[in-house]
Amino acid sequence: HAQKCQEKAKPRPANPSFASTCVLPTSWTPCKLLAVTPYNHDTSIFEFEVSGRLRLPTCGCLLLKAPGKEHPWVRGDGDAVRPYTPISPEAMDGKFQLLIKRYREWGGEGWAIHQSYKPPGAVSNYLHELVPGKDSVLFSHRSENIKLQYPFLGVRRITMVAVGVGIAPMIQALEKVLDTPGDTTQVVLLYGNRSVKDVLMREKLDAWSQEHGHRFKVVYAVGSRWANVRIGLKKAVKTEGFGTTIADLQKPPMAEDFDSLNVSASQAKELGWVGLEVIRKHAFPPANDHKVFVCGLPGVYDKLCGSREDNFLPEESALRALDLKVTT
Repeated sequence: HAQKCQEKAKPRPANPSFASTCVLPTSWTPCKLLAVTPYNHDTSIFEFEVSGRLRLPTCGCLLLKAPGKEHPWVRGDGDAVRPYTPISPEAMDGKFQLLIKRYREWGGEGWAIHQSYKPPGAVSNYLHELVPGKDSVLFSHRSENIKLQYPFLGVRRITMVAVGVGIAPMIQALEKVLDTPGDTTQVVLLYGNRSVKDVLMREKLDAWSQEHGHRFKVVYAVGSRWANVRIGLKKAVKTEGFGTTIADLQKPPMAEDFDSLNVSASQAKELGWVGLEVIRKHAFPPANDHKVFVCGLPGVYDKLCGSREDNFLPEESALRALDLKVTT
């Protein structure tokens, strides 16, 4: 039956102050912000200082704290705490990298509505105001940050569903799966974004799909969920002489730059939301040796597999309809 995977093979450190092999302890630890490199119009790569290698297990993440920055309606001490998965290679020494998208205030001055959010990002806006070389950020790594561990025993096929910066944990897992000699796991990545310019880490994904095209496929889904909805029109609308038809008028609006999105033989592209039909078309079929990885904003989980806190798939979820097992 469709279900969520709860298995977590957690490394057991000798020192209880550390949750795993990661050099960051369970207590909040400051890491100096070394550099911020813009990636596109609203996302940047943040580099933080660390002693030696980070040694974070795959799959695993870090907690980041923005003191006093939590939304006022959220219960707690006022500090905003969010999980982040580094995108830096495992071998990186002396620093690690996070991919941070800035969720700006809805309708804020100078920003289009489709480039702003409600509520805005409590942590992402805090981070984008910091000064490299001067400011530090608090991190910790705890047992609940350790997920299904590589090697993924008994798993021969993986369907990954990511939206926006939800690509980060997929990058972490893909580095292991694709770059480990002897690993033959097959992977299909369904990656959704609002527009072509919002696609993140494409250079790395394209390089992997070119090198490992026999076992790694990328599907770029571009456009909002409304691109999957046909627009209702009265048949009385006059189209003759206007160079169009009722069918053309019912089609969803084309995502910005969608026609310019060129894909290779080991890739594909879809117009619209990563929903039931896109998953049905490209995902591996249900099997005991197949798992689905999902990452995105809360709304993504709601539509595809339900809350990360639940160990079941809601009846109305897309993955329940396809009888797939999911790891979040």
